[in-house]
Amino acid sequence: MAGGGQEGRARRGQSDPAAGAFVGLLAFTGWQLTAGGLVLLPFWLSLEDLPGGLTGSNVIGFAYLITLGAILSYIAWFRGIERLPAVAVSFLALGSPVVATLLGYLVKDQTLSALQIVGMVVIFLAVVLGQPRPPGPKSEGTPSAPPRTTVSRLPDRPALKQERGG
Repeated sequence: MAGGGQEGRARRGQSDPAAGAFVGLLAFTGWQLTAGGLVLLPFWLSLEDLPGGLTGSNVIGFAYLITLGAILSYIAWFRGIERLPAVAVSFLALGSPVVATLLGYLVKDQTLSALQIVGMVVIFLAVVLGQPRPPGPKSEGTPSAPPRTTVSRLPDRPALKQERGG
């Protein structure tokens, strides 16, 4: 896999041997998305018609998708990966449909069904219950761990043989 090695170097903050410059993880992801879009461009042009014109609403929607849908979400994702424990990061993706549903309700005056509300509550509970809990205070009555036993070498080997019956 050609991209796997590049991703590993970007993740570790090493320089790109081809360019000789530092490639950050966010920049590397941006270039991957750009390359993916360029690969899809010929298929889009062969299967779809070009739009007749751009309206102000089209431009605002496109700008929204670029900024909130891609740039800010990737920044939040990578910052979460850097700062949160692995268990917490695994639940970050569950927030995406909740945010999209709430934005549709607040911005586009869409309605929420009872099933959607139940789903959001289930996601919220899964995120809260899935977080690691800090260890509680230890009471004096319960031992925290069994005591370690140390085995020292006995200097008197013949006595040991006598104990074993030998």
